[in-house]
Amino acid sequence: MRAGIARVAIPEGDFRSEGLLAMPALRTAREVVLVTGEGGRGLLDRELARRGVAVKRIEVYRRRPRHWTPVVLERLAATPRPCAVLVSSAEALGGGAALAEALAGFELVVSSERVAEAALRLGLPVARVAGSAAPEALVEALRLHAKPAPIR
Repeated sequence: MRAGIARVAIPEGDFRSEGLLAMPALRTAREVVLVTGEGGRGLLDRELARRGVAVKRIEVYRRRPRHWTPVVLERLAATPRPCAVLVSSAEALGGGAALAEALAGFELVVSSERVAEAALRLGLPVARVAGSAAPEALVEALRLHAKPAPIR
């Protein structure tokens, strides 16, 4: 035991709330400390409370919408298509109509269904949804997206 913490549980693959909730350690836990950022979906808190788990949140960072400068938006708009863009969080799509216009014609590869929904709300097409926001999962989704279809 170090600093009063008896056990640290880390998921093997799915780092979303759904993956954490599926972990055996969280199925039997009575008390959990969540080291997290401000805000978020609240799914972990709600589901753990429903299971009767005492939850303590320690917020160690703030999520802020990405500020897209006019120069960045112009560069995006000038990028030749077809081109894929990897998007790992819904917050990254916080540029509103200006970002949606700059990303028109790009093929989005996103980290989750939640990010896909945020892209669709902006009117952006989603080419593929990765298994997680882990770099390996995003690269694999991009590889699968870029793989040419077999000729019949």
